[in-house]
Amino acid sequence: MEDMDMSMPMTTAAPAAKRIKMWMYFHTEIADLVLFKEWRILTVKDMIWTCLGVIAFGIILEGIKFFRFYVEQKFKASLKVQQDAILNPSKTMAYKKKLFSGHHLIQTILFGIQLVFSYVLMLVFMTFSLWLCIAVCVGLTIGYYFFGSREIVSTPVSLIKPIQENSAERIEDCCS
Repeated sequence: MEDMDMSMPMTTAAPAAKRIKMWMYFHTEIADLVLFKEWRILTVKDMIWTCLGVIAFGIILEGIKFFRFYVEQKFKASLKVQQDAILNPSKTMAYKKKLFSGHHLIQTILFGIQLVFSYVLMLVFMTFSLWLCIAVCVGLTIGYYFFGSREIVSTPVSLIKPIQENSAERIEDCCS
């Protein structure tokens, strides 16, 4: 064991053909590294496929954001009127009920997925490759075009009136 040399050579740099520079400014070079050391862009074909993947990722991100909005609107539309809050004055119980509901769990999971997609796109943008930055913007723009128009589901007036009439009666009872 004493004769074993455990020291490593100081020259561990890759050959010049395999070396990829980490850019600190916007550039248009094809040779680039995206997210992982195995994901290297060495040819124009690699750059085109990477840009198409980034565009798809941006569209999917906007789709996830729309799906979260859709799930929230469906949940709100399925509620009659929040009678629990009126009948049960305990805000702590209403909060606990909402916190541990299946709807809140689904929204939390979707938010986590949305967050991962957002940070991945941010890291791709931070490669400072002009082509990849454009791909991120194009993907998000196309995604917004398809998923960005959202309509807010309003509560029907027939459901609001009983609450308003009831509260008006309470004010008259109190103040007359």
